[in-house]
Amino acid sequence: MLYNFLKIRTIQLLLNLNKNLKYIFISFLSLLFLFTFSTFGFWNLLSGYYHLTTLIALLAFMIFILIFYKKKLSFISIKSTIVWLESKNYTNINPLSAIKDIPAGDKTNLLMWDAHIKQTRASLKDLVYYFPKITLEAVDPLKVRFIFILFFILSIFWGLNNNVLKQNLVKIYVINLNKVDKLKEKYNVLARLKPPAYTMLPQRKIEIKNFNNEETRKINVPFSSELLLQTFGESSKKMKITIDKKNEYYSKDNDNLNINYKLMYSQNLKIETKDNTEINIYLNIIEDEKPEVKFLSNPEVVNGVSLKFLTEAKDDYGIVKGYVTFTKPFGFEHFIEKQLRYDLPVSKDNKNLFKSMFFKNMSSHIWAGNNSNININFYDDLDQKGTIYKNIFIPEKKFTSLKAKLIYEVRTDLAKRKISLYEAKKIIDNIILEEKDFEFDELIKEKYFTVISKLNELKKIPISYKSSFYKDLWELAIAVEEGEVFSVKKNLEQIEQNLFDSINQRDTEKVSTNVDKFKESIQSLLDINKQDRRNSFSNNENNIKEQLKKATKDLEDLLKTGTKENLDEKVQELRQLADSIKNPKKLDKNQLFKEQKKREFINKLSELLNEQELIMEETFNEAANRGKFKQSSEGSGGRTSKERQENLRNTLGNIMRDIGESENEIPQELGRADRAMRQATRELEGGRPDQASNAQGRATEMLRRGMERMRYNNNFAQNSSSQKENNIENQYEKNFSDSNNNLEYQGTSLGGTIEIPKKVKIQKAQKIAKELYTRYNQKGRSIKEKEYIKNLLDWY
Repeated sequence: MLYNFLKIRTIQLLLNLNKNLKYIFISFLSLLFLFTFSTFGFWNLLSGYYHLTTLIALLAFMIFILIFYKKKLSFISIKSTIVWLESKNYTNINPLSAIKDIPAGDKTNLLMWDAHIKQTRASLKDLVYYFPKITLEAVDPLKVRFIFILFFILSIFWGLNNNVLKQNLVKIYVINLNKVDKLKEKYNVLARLKPPAYTMLPQRKIEIKNFNNEETRKINVPFSSELLLQTFGESSKKMKITIDKKNEYYSKDNDNLNINYKLMYSQNLKIETKDNTEINIYLNIIEDEKPEVKFLSNPEVVNGVSLKFLTEAKDDYGIVKGYVTFTKPFGFEHFIEKQLRYDLPVSKDNKNLFKSMFFKNMSSHIWAGNNSNININFYDDLDQKGTIYKNIFIPEKKFTSLKAKLIYEVRTDLAKRKISLYEAKKIIDNIILEEKDFEFDELIKEKYFTVISKLNELKKIPISYKSSFYKDLWELAIAVEEGEVFSVKKNLEQIEQNLFDSINQRDTEKVSTNVDKFKESIQSLLDINKQDRRNSFSNNENNIKEQLKKATKDLEDLLKTGTKENLDEKVQELRQLADSIKNPKKLDKNQLFKEQKKREFINKLSELLNEQELIMEETFNEAANRGKFKQSSEGSGGRTSKERQENLRNTLGNIMRDIGESENEIPQELGRADRAMRQATRELEGGRPDQASNAQGRATEMLRRGMERMRYNNNFAQNSSSQKENNIENQYEKNFSDSNNNLEYQGTSLGGTIEIPKKVKIQKAQKIAKELYTRYNQKGRSIKEKEYIKNLLDWY
């Protein structure tokens, strides 16, 4: 019974807590607040009557709160608790209340009463003691309690670390009315310098106390900084502060000074006190430098139609925006636009040093084919401009179709007011209507009727490059020039734009979908281009697909983990690749002949590479299978291997001579391969197959690299992401040549920077390695023999 009674009392306590939880919670936070500030030493800042006044005010506030909330506090009695518990267990009976019932009157049926009591006690055995749940979410949905608790824990930790916990808490009730406020006796000036927000520099405190009145201290201050001055104490009421000999500040009505002054130029600060102390400070303004801009790569025409260049801008505090502008060319003075402007993206992470790539197909613009000044402008937070300019020729498309070229010239002559609208209509009618094939080309007919409709509507020649009329004329010329390719390119441009939009939105699902569409559209364009054997991509489709696959894969990876700069760089690479495919280079007869010869040379080099790999494998086996594992005497090498290696070198020399005679560039790697082959022949002649196989490995690698260079020279690789790849290529070549300088007289070290040929049969290679390990582990082998086998395994 006692245990059950304690349970009921506990339920009563929890019900009372839940009923008054709001007021208990407010009291708890108030106490936390008081103890936190006390632990941090708040009462040490107050002395004498200030301390007493603050303490009385705090106690008065607490009493006021108790009186205010007294009427709102409620108490749940034991009887109400029992009723709550019964309602949780039963709906029609109340055994806890009924067990205390007393018979009414003398005529009560005792048997019935005893049965009632027994039934009630039986019901009590099934009673479940529910405990009310207390949750703070109702009174503190914003979880403010955690902030108070955090600061309270920090204050305890700080007090314990500094051994002031007990001292600060006891200070609440220790009041010394005889103590004088230190601020009344202490001369105090708080001086701070607040640099402009864009500099990202922190506020700086000027230690006035460290200065004396015999010297003038110089302090460097960023332009447009704020000087914040505050004075405290009795002595400050008789203080005078002078800035630049013009602005004087002194106390009025015995108040402290609070000064906020913006520094736009260098000036003097003088502080004078009542005890004749004079402090002089020279605030030297550091001017905000304007941005510096330079070309990292000069403007160049890519794919015959696009303009590309790389710039670098740096600023002492950061770049905020950048533009590329093209001045109005000669002949377009009547156009309303003064210039053509494109925005340059600016990094938010590294604002002080910023590199920007500009790549744009300019051929469709009405100003294409004319000289213009290109201006690259970058601005800082103060709107100071750093600029660089260069005179360029805006690239224009070279038309191969005479009729397309005539339409393009009509467009240019109209813009320059060399012909009238009537003359333009007449020329276009003659071009389109005299060609019978155009009657069956729905695309050309559609573009033609659009242009004619505009010509009939126009009353004067448009004088804005934004006019849709010039766009319609351009599309008619391109439709005549490219035929069915025009529609495929338009579709690719739309998909390309959707892809780049989804990249900017970081929508990985849309990016994945658009990448697939992009690849399909590229493939459609490649299929059409492949039919034109004069196309520079006609025999390079595999290389294009590989670069496209790599670029899109890198793009999807960067979306997950890459920085914005890396992502922008990959987008530019993909944009250049797409532009290269959309604008393939047309080859003339001489170029076609050179391309054909180049393919023949690559095929011959491929056969040479296979033969070199076979010879290298035989040489390697010869070195591995030596019975005594000693180098033979000079002249004991296999003549067959030596002769085959020498014949191979002579064949390479003939191929290099033929390449030179065909006016194709001879890759430097082939010369290195020749020197490596000569060294291999000499090593075989001297009976050193291990050293010969090392030289043959270098020759194999150089042959492969020479073939790759011939494949990529003068094709689309120069027009896509070649700049980055060429930098890597050049660095690799530099490292290779530095470590293998004068290959003709080297070859005494194993290992080195080579790659095992990819075409060596894996099974044979594994067999060789297994045999070497077996021989190395055989008992009775001398240390010299094991060292030799180990060198072979290291090379392998």
